[in-house]
Amino acid sequence: MFFFLEGSNNLPAFMVVLSGDLVHCSLNQHVVFDNVILNIGDVYNSLHGVFRAPTAGTYQFSLTLSVRSNGGQYHVVIKKGKSATVIGYLYAEFSTLWVLRSTSVLTQLEVGEDVWVACFADETHIVGGPDDVGKYHSHFSGFIVSH
Repeated sequence: MFFFLEGSNNLPAFMVVLSGDLVHCSLNQHVVFDNVILNIGDVYNSLHGVFRAPTAGTYQFSLTLSVRSNGGQYHVVIKKGKSATVIGYLYAEFSTLWVLRSTSVLTQLEVGEDVWVACFADETHIVGGPDDVGKYHSHFSGFIVSH
């Protein structure tokens, strides 16, 4: 457990990426970003793909996803809390070009409240990659704005 002190520079923040393609993601399946670039406060669980708020406050989350030309599509949602409330949505349809799209959301969280990305349609395909450039094809990040 990580504790945050008033005036501390150790504010919760994370950035995670996909180390490989996610193929055939099904409805409500978590998108697990398994390569952790930054995880201040140990707030992102890379085994389950879930961020957990260590303190109540306003948080910003950003999501960028890619799909190859003629290589699939994705429909995902960003969810929060026990009721799995949708707070964001991102999609890309089949295309003859590479598609990279991003979204950002701002939301209020209580202590212990979770945020995650989930597939919103069967047969979702998201591009990831192990190399230096490829690993940034699809990434998820978040940080506290105020508490």
